[in-house]
Order: sequence, then C-alpha cells, then structure tokens
Amino acid sequence: MRLGEEYSAQLGPGAIKENPFNQTFASPVTAARDGAFLRMAQATGTDKVTTHSYHYLYTRYLAHARFHQLNILEIGLGCDMGYGAGASLRLWRAYLPCSRISFVEYAAKCAIKWKDSIEQQGGGRLYIGSQDDVALLQRIKADAASFGGFDMIVDDGSHVPEHQQATLEGLWSALKPGGVYIIEDLHDHWKLPNALQAVPAPAVPSLPVPLFGHLLHLLNCHSYALRDYEPRSLAWCHNQAVHSQFRDVANLDCMSEACALVKGQPLLPPRVA
Repeated sequence: MRLGEEYSAQLGPGAIKENPFNQTFASPVTAARDGAFLRMAQATGTDKVTTHSYHYLYTRYLAHARFHQLNILEIGLGCDMGYGAGASLRLWRAYLPCSRISFVEYAAKCAIKWKDSIEQQGGGRLYIGSQDDVALLQRIKADAASFGGFDMIVDDGSHVPEHQQATLEGLWSALKPGGVYIIEDLHDHWKLPNALQAVPAPAVPSLPVPLFGHLLHLLNCHSYALRDYEPRSLAWCHNQAVHSQFRDVANLDCMSEACALVKGQPLLPPRVA
C-alpha cells in the first residue's frame, strides 16, 4: 500500500461522497485531477472538503509534491470545531506523509492538552498564542530560519480579517521562494462594513481581500513590457519594488472563500526617467 494510504484507510469507513463543487466540471482539465486529497480529507472529517471545497485549491499545489519532505505550518488546530482538534493533522499525515507539520493554536487549555501528541505525530511544533501576537510570529520566523523556511503556510485560524492580515505580514518572510501561503475563510470579510472599500494608490490595503486586488497590479510590474508603461505606472511599480513587503509575490490564485499566494523572485525597481 502506498505511503500514507494505509494510515488514511484507518481514519474512516471509506464511503466517499462527491463534493458538490465538482459536479459542474465537464472538462478533463479540471475534472480529471488527482482525487487523493478529497478522499483523505473526507476520511478525516475536516471541513476543508465538507463545508468548504478547498481540495480544488490544495490539489493544484500539492498533488505533485506529496512525497517530498515539506515543512508545513497551519494556523488553527481546530480546538473550537465540533469534530475536535487535529483533523488537519490527520489529513496532512495521510496526504503528505514525509512532511513536518507545525501548528499555531490560540486556545491554551486545548493546545496544552494536545501539544505532546500533535508534535509527536506531526514532527513539528505546536505554538500556543494568538496569530496576531508579534512576539509569537517573530519566534516562528526564527525557528523557520533554522530549517530554510516553510514550504506552505495555511491560515485557518480566527477568520478575523485583521488577524489574517497581521499573520500574512508577520510570516510572509518565513515562506521559502516557491512556497505557497493559503488563507482560508475569506468570506468573513463580508461581515465588515468596509468590505468593498477601495484604497487609493500608492497606499497598501490593510486587509487580505483588498490587498489581493492591489497585488494584481503589482504582479504586472514584473512584465517584460514594463518599459512601455506610462510614467505614472512606472513610478508606481518602482515604489512597490522598493517598499512593498509583497514585491516577491509571483502568483495569486483564488477560489470561493480562499486564496493562495506563491512567493517568487523579488521585483527589481524599474528605471524611472
């Protein structure tokens, strides 16, 4: 039995229901993707593929890297979920059996209870504290530097947009070039009265969803055709290349409720006349 499959088989009865998100797919471009993530996630009971359809996003980034030795950090152990803490760890152990999995959890009582078990099974660390705690984020970054950075960071924490932004800003530098940073549960932005508020350039939005619109423009600053941009656009790109923390975002990939950011090569400041 393939690595990870035996462990996955122990997690559930194996009765796999097709996720409704997939039922509209007719083209093999999408419909024929690997089904291991969906199958294993359903066996663990995680809401990543029940309430949500995040398998559509994760499969694109992980199917080809399943048996590599990845370093993964997930924000949120699931202490407040009805199915209990650790469902994501069970999923990652099955789907990424060679990887080192770490977590951040705010609920101290629950985290202390599960700490030894989580660290033993995942091979990583369980950090206890709030995802917007600057001191905690600095500690995580220092640990990440010791092994070259994370290959994937998943924010499935509080769902509070301000917390998501603080964690993204605090941990973006802890991600390896080529690594992916995934923020789940972005629909909670719609609870904010200013969810659609635009931020005029060159200001950088302070919440994830508005930031993603900003990053679409920043991505085009990497274009080979940059020399043909108008002076105002060149100046904007130059400013981003010098000052933006996210000048090395190489790809932005969004679906319902979640987005993935891939880290690439930093943008070089274009020459401005």
